[in-house]
This record gives sequence, structure tokens and C-alpha cells, in this order.
Amino acid sequence: MLAGRERERIAIDRLLADAGDGVSGVLVIRGQAGIGKSALLDYAAGAADPLRVMRGTGLESEAEMPFAALHLLLRQELHHLDGLPEPQAQALRTALGLGTAPPRDRFLVGLAVLSLLTELSNDGPLLILIDDAQWLDVDSAQALVFAARRLGAEGIAVVFAAREAGFTARGLPELVPEPLGREDAAALLAAHALRPDELERVIEWAQGNPLALKELPASLGSGPVSPTVRDIYSGRIQRLPERARRALLVAAADDSGEPSVVLRAMERLGLRSESLAPAEHDRLVTISGETVTFGHPLIRAAAYHGAAISERHAVHRALADAVTDADRRSWHLAAAAAGADASVAAELHKTGQAAAGRGAHESAAAAYERAANLAPEPGQRGHLLVGAAVEAVTAGSLERAQDLAERAADLIAVPADLAALAHVQATVESTRGSPRLAARIRVRGAVHLRDPRERALTLMEAGRDAFYGGDHATLAEISAEVNGLGPPGALVASWARGAEAIMRGDMADGLPHLRTFVAQISGNGTSAPARMMAANTALFIGDDEALSLLTEHLANDCRQHGMIDLLPFVLQLQAVAEMFLGAHDVAHATAGEALRIAADTGQTLRHAHVAGVLMRLAAIAGDADEYDRLFRQTSLPAAGQHRPSEAWAGAAGGLLDLGAHDYDAALDRLEGVVNGPGWYTAIAVMALPDHVEAAVAAERPEQAERSLARFAPYAQNNGRHWARAVALRCRALLAPDHDEAAEHYAAAVAVHKLGGRPFERARTELLYGERLRRARHRAEARPLLRSALGTFERIGAARWAQRARVELRATGEAPPAAASPGGLLSALTPQEQQVVRLAATGASNRSIAAQLVLSHRTVGYHLYKAFPKLGITSRRELLLLDLNG
Repeated sequence: MLAGRERERIAIDRLLADAGDGVSGVLVIRGQAGIGKSALLDYAAGAADPLRVMRGTGLESEAEMPFAALHLLLRQELHHLDGLPEPQAQALRTALGLGTAPPRDRFLVGLAVLSLLTELSNDGPLLILIDDAQWLDVDSAQALVFAARRLGAEGIAVVFAAREAGFTARGLPELVPEPLGREDAAALLAAHALRPDELERVIEWAQGNPLALKELPASLGSGPVSPTVRDIYSGRIQRLPERARRALLVAAADDSGEPSVVLRAMERLGLRSESLAPAEHDRLVTISGETVTFGHPLIRAAAYHGAAISERHAVHRALADAVTDADRRSWHLAAAAAGADASVAAELHKTGQAAAGRGAHESAAAAYERAANLAPEPGQRGHLLVGAAVEAVTAGSLERAQDLAERAADLIAVPADLAALAHVQATVESTRGSPRLAARIRVRGAVHLRDPRERALTLMEAGRDAFYGGDHATLAEISAEVNGLGPPGALVASWARGAEAIMRGDMADGLPHLRTFVAQISGNGTSAPARMMAANTALFIGDDEALSLLTEHLANDCRQHGMIDLLPFVLQLQAVAEMFLGAHDVAHATAGEALRIAADTGQTLRHAHVAGVLMRLAAIAGDADEYDRLFRQTSLPAAGQHRPSEAWAGAAGGLLDLGAHDYDAALDRLEGVVNGPGWYTAIAVMALPDHVEAAVAAERPEQAERSLARFAPYAQNNGRHWARAVALRCRALLAPDHDEAAEHYAAAVAVHKLGGRPFERARTELLYGERLRRARHRAEARPLLRSALGTFERIGAARWAQRARVELRATGEAPPAAASPGGLLSALTPQEQQVVRLAATGASNRSIAAQLVLSHRTVGYHLYKAFPKLGITSRRELLLLDLNG
């Protein structure tokens, strides 16, 4: 009986019912030891029918073993790996020690777990129960949580049980059992026939903890009673015979769970198999033919931590001799070491290398760190700590990486170690939103690199950080240094010279260099970092076509090779290209996917950047509620730390105000973007025309003049038709009389027709049409307003479309009926749009799932929902649709 747990049972029953109906879900039951988490998992297992139940658990003794918990959970299902996409199957095989392929991405194993569980759910809904999640090895925990976040329509329920700390599952729904009230506690104790005074004492001691209520009655009359459950178990263990206590310690220290290992270690300590009998009789431990199982995890903890350190050392030495696995042996030897030990440090170093080769970066970091603690020489300690820091930063554990790097800093002198340390420190600062500091660290680290290509790549990353951090001096230093690197530095030199000139405010000097840099990098011919830099540069120079091509190739590479960590960044830039090219519905779907993956992978800063793109789309649509929702839910870094994320939000807000005719508010918001610390960044430069329009409408022409003076050389030197047209529009807004304004507007409209940025063309047509209508040139205004209205409606810019509709009506022409924005796909959700577009290429559900980081059943669910909205019933009909119409 689960006394006092009605709320928890209802939540579990709902989760199970949803899974039975094909709707996946996840729940984290979190609370103190003994509060009843395991009992709730048992309840879920008992109520699961017809769901198939799979159970796993975290073990404190295995917390450093790479993917140990994942292997225990999935070991009976590995024959299904052949049904997974090859990159995922390969990643999971490598993680579980069944393959040797190099790891590609720290989240690909999680996607493979999702796909494998989906394969298993083809035979019916699943319930996955994970107890003691706080003791999961970090690599297994990361994979399982990632898979849980991406669940959709598979019919899979996942329940984690964890202590208050030690298990990170940010954003997953949590259930926290409360201590039992007195009536429920008394009901739980009814079977013990306690006297009234004993009943009250037990209830008072237990403080509503169900496990304490269960164990305390047996301790009455045996001396002083501690209210903590672990101390209760410690008392029971201390009452065992000495040989039984030592045998129980062996079982507690073992991390294999194999009776044969425990028995071999006992023999080495002079213990016989029957030594464990008293502990088994007291239900502290159970040994079956295959496993060693403790009655509760706290019993294992009490048996291990209650023993003297000398006893624990002896037991670990025995276990090191008893195990056959080299990694387990090295950890037991480390636990047995009383001081520095070079040979054990060397073994742990090999263990770390093996873990890194399996993509278990957290486990590798732990092995390197423990090896460092055992290494007798300072230089070797430093080298191992640097290795640990590199693995920690690769795993995304920034705090741990920084701590390891600080400990290593005073111990190293070898150039390779110094360069690696700089990489760690710079990555930490850049990811946290401190690019200025990251740039300086990278420059210092580059000095220690001998390979010109590696040095050029590091300096390119340093230049990127210096640019976004507003550090002109460091960027100038980088520009000078790459000139001396010969051919490997040539491309970087072109970019650095251009970026340095931009930061000086010299568009005429800077833009040609940046254009050359983008032109020299093809879609597939260079390294991914260089193409990423080219994509960022294409965004700055306004080359939307190049940006689209580069991000299309990069996104395909990410999807094909499972580079999930990089995917949100690539999709963000791809969404920007789609938005500027006028495919706003596609951009919304792409940015939405990027936002979800950034959240699921814990990329807070990237999440803020992607949210900024969605804020701009909301601003164009005139959706103030959506803009506000995104702004509230976005964790922007501290002011001035990372300017692009601030600029995207501010520029979008200014555009929203501009569309609402709130020119003073628009000017205030845009002022901080175009004249703030990030005045030279891409989004700030592209906000200059909005600032001009807001300043003119707010009757502050001097501010508009200054912004035009900065935008004009950008438009003149970036080689893009849309930019020249927008500059002409700004001149028209500032023109002193109608004739001069009309001349600039007419020229702008003509240049817009050469291509680029439909939204900007429609805005020019709207402003010119308004000007002509006010001057009573109604016939000339109508075609402009019609064209603007059509574009606004097609891209879903409702507020702008309404403005064009009002103006057209004022010319005496009845506007056509409002068209549905976005074409055929407008009725679909963003994720349905993503799925449908890929399905229209002929891709299978499994292929689409791999590309969108979903399960194939969720893909099928989205198609099932989308087909009726599209008026079709089959994939064959989908291939015949014009999805761009």
C-alpha cells in the first residue's frame, strides 16, 4: 500500500494512460532518501500493464564508468541496433564498447537511444523506470535525458527517481513527494502492533519518511535510535558478525554486480561464500545466480562508508585482482591507493583515453582527474588535468572545465598543454558570453601552436570573438599576425583585414575583403569552421544567397553526420537566410527547430540568439504577444556581454514598434542597437534603415542623417541590390521636397526589381505609395500599393498588410480579399512544415527522423496530422503538391 500518495499515483496513472494511447511523456520523481521514490517506481511497474517495463538504476560505485547505466538498461536489446540509421547505430555501439568508430557528437548517442526505444515501442508501449538517477554515470544520464526530451508520439513513458541534487534534468516535469502526515504514518505502522508510546516515538523520529517508518520498529529496544534511515541500516550492519560485515563491504565496493567477482574478491580476503549468509538472512543483500542486489541503495552506502579506510583499501585491492575488465581494475586500484602512485596513474590515463574514444567525455574527465591526483610529478599532474579539462569542456561541463584548467595552469610548461589549456579557457568564456576575454586567451594560446593551419584556425576563432566582443586592438593584432602564416593564413587574413576595417567604421575598406573571403569559400570545399565563419560573414555583408547556400550544405552535413551540437547555430543562420529571402513560414519552422534543439542540448546563449530571429519574425507579423512571450522566456546574458543576442531582441522590438506607428518607442529601442556597444555588428547595421525611418517619423532628422551616413557606404560597398535600394529609400525619407523624394523612391523601386529581400521591397513600395497618395497621385500609387500588399500578405506581415490595404482604399481602389499568408503550408504547425517539406523530397520517416532529431513514430504522427490539413491522404499526393505556392 502506498499510504498518502494519491497525488503521485494520479500523476503516474496519467503518464501510463497517455503512453498507452501513443503519447509519450516523462516524469522526474525527486526527493530525499527514503521518501518513497522507489516505491512509486514499483507502483508504476505494477500498474503498467499492457506497457512493457524496462528498469535501470544508477549505482554510486559505477558513477565514473562510461555509459555503464545505459549498457545495463539496453543490454538485452542490442540486437535491434541494426534497425537504426548507421551514424546512430555506430555511435551507440562505440559508446557501449561494441565498436571502435570515433565519436562524432556528444548528443548523437542520445538520439540513438531515442531511436532504439522507438524501435522497441513498435511492439507496444514502453515504460522506462530509472531509479537512483543521481548515481547514473553522467554520460548515460545525458543520453537518457536527451532522449526523454525528444519524445513525442512513440507511446513511451519514462520515469526517473532521483535525490534532490546530483541529477540534472532541467525543464522536465517533476513530482516531489511530501513527507507523510500523521494519519498515513500511523496506517503504515499498523502491521507492527506497537504500543501507543512506541507508535508516537516512531512517528516523531521518522518525520514522515516512509522508509524510516518501515525500518524503525525493528530497531526499538536495541539501544539509542537515530532518526536517519542510513544510520538505522548502519546499526543493523554493525550487529552482524565481523566476517559478514567484511563480506558485505566487498559487495558494496563492487561495481560489476556479478556474484563471481564478489566471491573471488572474498576469497582473496580469506572469506568464504557463506560469510554473507547473515547479511542475506537480515535481508540486507541478495545474491542470485546473476546479480548482487542490496535491499536498498542506502544499505550499500552504509556498508561502504561505515567501514574504516584501511578496510576499504584492502577490499578494492582484492576487487582489482578479481575483475577482468581493465577499466574497473584501474578504478579499484585508484580507490585502493593511499598516496601518489605512478603506475596506477598510468592505468587510469589509459582508462580515460578509452572513455574518450567512446565519446564518454565526462567519464574520461573523471579518469584523467583521478590520475592527476595520483601522479607524483607536477608536470604529469598538469598534463592530466589539462586532458581532464578538455574532456569536460567537450562534454559541456563548463564549471568543471574551468576548475580543472585553474588547477593545471601553474603546473604546465609544454607548448601543447599550454595551447590546449587556452582552448579550454577560451571556450568556457565564449560559451558564457564573454567573447572579448575569449579572444585574448585564444591569441595567447595560438603562440604555442607549431602547425600553421592550427594556428590560423585558432586565430580565426579569436578574431570572431574579438569582433563580437568589440575588441578592436586584439582584432588588429590578429590581422597582423595571420599575415605571417603563409597560405594557411591567407583566407583568415582576408577576413581579419575586413573585420578590423569594419570596426574602424571603414566600410569602403572592409567590405571588399569580406566579400572576397565569402567568395573563396565554396559550399563543401573547406573545413566546417571556415564555412561557419563564411556564413557569419555572408550575413554581415547581406549576401542572403551565399548565406542560404552555405547553411544548406552545413545543415546537411550536420544532419547526415549527427552533429547535433552544431545544428542550432547552423539552423539559426539558415532561418535568417530564409527570412531575408522571403520564405517566412519556412524560416519560422527552421528557427523553431533550432530553438527546441538548443533548449534540449542546454545551449542557453544559442537559445537567446535563435529567439531573437523568432522575435524578428514576430515583429514582421505584428505579433506583439509572441514577441513578448519570446522575450520573457529568453535568458539573455548580462548587458554588454554578448552583443548579437541583445541586438537581435532590440532590433526586432524596434521593428515591431515601427509597424505599430509608435515611432518614439521604436527610436528609443533602435537607438540602443545602432549606437550601442555593438554598433558595428550585422544586425545593428541592418537596423540603421529602421532607425532612419523612426527618426524621420519622430521628427528627429539629425539622428536619421547620422544613421544614413553610416548605412550609405555599407550599401555602396556590399554589392547587394537590396541594400542600394534601401539606402535610396532612406534618402527619399530625408528629402526636403516631394520631387526629390519621388526621384529617390523611383530609383529605389527600380533597384529593388533586380532582386533581394522582398520585405524591404514591399516597405519601399508602401512608403512611396503613401507619399504619392498624399500628393494626390493616386493612379501612380495604386500599383505600388498593390505590389506591397501582395508581398505583405504572402509573408504573413499582417500589420503591414493592413496599412497597405488602408492606403490602397484611400486611392479609391477596393483592395482584393485578404489572402492566406504562407501558401499551402500556412495551416501547419512549424514542425509539421519541417516534416512535410522533407517528406515531399521522397525521404522516408526514418530518414526524416534522423534529420530532425526526432523518432520516426513522431514523424509519422506529424504527417498523420498534416495530410488532412493539406487535403491529401497519401505521400504520393504530397509529391504532386506545390509547397511553395
